[in-house]
Amino acid sequence: MQLQPEDTVTISYLATELNALIKAPSRNVLHLSEPAIDETGAVRGNLLMILNDQIPYIHEVEMPASDYNELAMRNIPLTKAKIIDA
Repeated sequence: MQLQPEDTVTISYLATELNALIKAPSRNVLHLSEPAIDETGAVRGNLLMILNDQIPYIHEVEMPASDYNELAMRNIPLTKAKIIDA
């Protein structure tokens, strides 16, 4: 079965799962399963690239309000972000 443009794929991690979707025609959603901010206090690299649209094939990032608010305070673009209940 091949992915179609009307399909939605949801991933949970910011690792190799991203690479599998590079050429997928589907609507691709990242459900943030780890904090947006890493243990050093930085925004996770792939997440920042997604939100800055440097990874354009991830169309939306679902996250808790706490992560959304933290990113907003850092002036990170949130066009792709969607607040969900944790």
